Amino acid sequence: MSRRVVSAWLSHAEGRADRALALAAPVLASGTGAPVAHARLAELYRVLGEPALATKALRLANTVALPRYALVNTLVTSAALNAEAGRGRQAHEQLDRALEAATAERVLAPFLADDEVIGDLLGAHAHRGSRHHVLLQSILERRGHLTSLLGGVLTRRENEILVCLRTELTAEEIASHLGITYPTVKTHIRSVYRKLGVSSRRAAVHAIDAR
Repeated sequence: MSRRVVSAWLSHAEGRADRALALAAPVLASGTGAPVAHARLAELYRVLGEPALATKALRLANTVALPRYALVNTLVTSAALNAEAGRGRQAHEQLDRALEAATAERVLAPFLADDEVIGDLLGAHAHRGSRHHVLLQSILERRGHLTSLLGGVLTRRENEILVCLRTELTAEEIASHLGITYPTVKTHIRSVYRKLGVSSRRAAVHAIDAR
């Protein structure tokens, strides 16, 4: 994924929407780059309240065949965009396509975002009924566990570290980004690992996605 897109997401996580938009703009304007980056860019623009830019990024993402997890991500983003625009039927159609694409490899992360629109849409979809009700129920259960875990166990700084661990940033780059020392970052990472019961970065991300 583009480092610029990663930095834009981190700025969003820190509540710096203007900086996130500024970092994202050149990636969208260039029209080039990895489709996975454009998929994540579309999601970012949506949560920043820029549906037209999100739609443009989705078009760029869909110009080539996407890896399964990126395909699921684009479908969830498209579903959320439709829901926000009041297009309920299209939103549920896209969400069902996302669930179908996610089933074989149990791609869960795109459904577990701390996002009210996605949460409400998933709940409404369960009420409507779905061919993928087993996976949908599992996602809803894990969203509940995830909210409880992040809200009640990890500290604010540890949550910031966890956001960074989901990116390609090294520990040194995380320290620079957050304005703290490298040893402090390592201390926080060890604390996150201990609380999640894991021993590696990949396992920490997997533990969050699997809850």
